[in-house]
Amino acid sequence: MNAFPSLLGRIAPPHAATTYLPDTSVVVDIRRLEREDLPALYVLRQEQRDEVSRHADVVADADALELQEVLFDLPRRCWAWIARDHDEPVGYALATVGYAVLEGGYYLRLESLHVHHAWRRRGIESQLLEAARRTSVDLGCLSLQWSDGAHLPRLSAEGVVHRHAAAHLLPSTASP
Repeated sequence: MNAFPSLLGRIAPPHAATTYLPDTSVVVDIRRLEREDLPALYVLRQEQRDEVSRHADVVADADALELQEVLFDLPRRCWAWIARDHDEPVGYALATVGYAVLEGGYYLRLESLHVHHAWRRRGIESQLLEAARRTSVDLGCLSLQWSDGAHLPRLSAEGVVHRHAAAHLLPSTASP
């Protein structure tokens, strides 16, 4: 179901997405975050905050109610995915929806992507990025965007448009 009916008909077939040269590819279970995944999300998010020193003093569950509201209450304002190897959470991605005034449509903005250090460079980042891209298509968004300042690993993808030095765009729709 398209959350943004005005954009119906603009969805194109998926584009391939890859991250930077993974050493090996590992297949993990990547799925949309559910309420029972929240404890794992809090642990992974705190781990990410600890790696990014300016957020190290923030307690991961300090905004638990607000995060649950944007993830699960309608209207939904945030989407998240969790990567698991069997029952072990190894990474997550989180994105929000925004509106691009000049382009005249919605976009999905990747706010956070984190993979536990022992699981990095195995293609998990790529799988999380692809889950976000698929969701942007399902929602009818014009693009998936992310910023270098969003504390994401160095990402790249086919079809990326560099609008300016800090923003990246992965089109959800086919170019005319």
